[in-house]
Amino acid sequence: PSVMARAPSATLYTNASARHLMAALAPDRDARCANAPAPSSTLPRSRVVALDDPAASKVDYRSCPELRPAGAPLVGVWTRIPGANARVMAFGSEHPDQFGPVHFGPGDVDEDACTLPKRAADWKEGRTLAFLVDFLDPKTGAPRFRVFYQDAPTDAPVGHVPDAVLAERRVDLALLCVGAYQNVEDAPRPLLGSMAPRFALGGHWEDFFEAPSATPSAIPFTDVSQWEQRAVSLLAPGSEPKPWSQNGRRTASRVLVPMPGDALELSP
Repeated sequence: PSVMARAPSATLYTNASARHLMAALAPDRDARCANAPAPSSTLPRSRVVALDDPAASKVDYRSCPELRPAGAPLVGVWTRIPGANARVMAFGSEHPDQFGPVHFGPGDVDEDACTLPKRAADWKEGRTLAFLVDFLDPKTGAPRFRVFYQDAPTDAPVGHVPDAVLAERRVDLALLCVGAYQNVEDAPRPLLGSMAPRFALGGHWEDFFEAPSATPSAIPFTDVSQWEQRAVSLLAPGSEPKPWSQNGRRTASRVLVPMPGDALELSP
């Protein structure tokens, strides 16, 4: 909610569980919420879009048909972002256990919330999704720059982008989740091998129980260097004709695990 408050023109593309949770901030909350405390700020329902809406799913399940809900289409649909030369498509995915056999936040939220949960465990994850975001040529509508966003590492082929979609344009930048990769077979190599992006960036590796002002350290028991070595084994340094820049300096590496404040520049 705080991010949406700071980006008042943004739309949140998410899953149905998150839409039900964010309904606690809607100016037209359900009648059963009449006695619940009013939110300090509101978030119109129109700014929260559930791409896995049971009545109008736009999620692509070709890489994981076993996860497709009854009645949902197998092939996903692009969603054009209003007021922008951009579009987004969601792909069925999964979230691995976070700590050994422990899975935090499983389950779905099936009805609109009246207030935001106070317990972390009540923020149910719902259906895990991965995303492609295309930035489009304003004249032709063709994709000029393609970003893949991975919410969580997955065992292949779950969460992978179908070849038919990649045939239109290669992924320029893959934003990958480092956290819990050790619970996934050989991650991130299978995903990078299937997608062959120009560049990859590892995120969600920081220990988020530390103070925001502290220099970040890795999530306990997470070997970030091993993740990076695996990624580099698929994306050889210096093999792209248009290298990217980190903090104003060009780098031959095609894999980066940035620190807070790093500035990255990558051309189409």
